[in-house]
Amino acid sequence: MRGKVLAVLLLAATWGIGSQASAAIVDYYISGDGSGVLNGVDWSGDFLITLVGDNSTVSDNVGLNEINPLESATVTLPGGVTATLSIGTRLGISTSNDVVFLGRTGGSGPHGGNPDLFDFTLSAGDAAAFNFQLAYGPAAGNTDVTNFNQFQNVATSAGPLSFNTSGDVLFYSTGATIPVPEPSTWAMMLLGFGGLGFAGYRARRATA
Repeated sequence: MRGKVLAVLLLAATWGIGSQASAAIVDYYISGDGSGVLNGVDWSGDFLITLVGDNSTVSDNVGLNEINPLESATVTLPGGVTATLSIGTRLGISTSNDVVFLGRTGGSGPHGGNPDLFDFTLSAGDAAAFNFQLAYGPAAGNTDVTNFNQFQNVATSAGPLSFNTSGDVLFYSTGATIPVPEPSTWAMMLLGFGGLGFAGYRARRATA
C-alpha cells in the first residue's frame, strides 16, 4: 500500500512538472496573392506562409513585441509546393507604427540587424487586438515587398526563394495551444507509471 501511495504521489508531481514545462505552440498565417522565384522557377498565384512559435516566449525588444526565434516558417506556393525556411526567423509587431513583420534572426542592433522578409501595416484597431495569445484575424495589411526587395534568395528546403510581388495579404492565427512536454518530463512521467505498475505487482503478490 505504501508503495502505491508513493507511486501516485510521484506521478502527480511529474504531471505538475510537465504542466509547468509545456510550451504554448501557436500557428500564425500570412496568406495572399503574389509572384516570385523558387529554385530558379517562376511562381505566381496564391501563397500561404505558416509560422509556428511558442507564444509563452513573447518579449518586448525596443518597442517590438516578438517571438524570437520561431519554431519554423514554411511557405506553400501554387500547386502545393512547400518550402521550409532554413534560416532563423522571428514574428513581431511594432508597438509604434502597427507593422507586423516576419524577420530574420541574428545580426547586431536592436532589431537583429537583418532586414525583415515580410512587413505589412495593420489598422490601429487590428493591431490593438493582436496579442499573440488568442485566435486572431484574419486582418488585412498593406504590403510592399516589391519595393524594399528583402525577401530575395532566402535559403529553404526546396532551394532559394524570392518574392517579387504580393497583394491581398491577410494575417491570422488559430490561437490553439498544444502542450509539449520536454524529454525530461516524459522520462519522469514514465517513471511514475512504472512505479504504479510495480506497486500493483507487489499488491497482487501479497494477496496471493
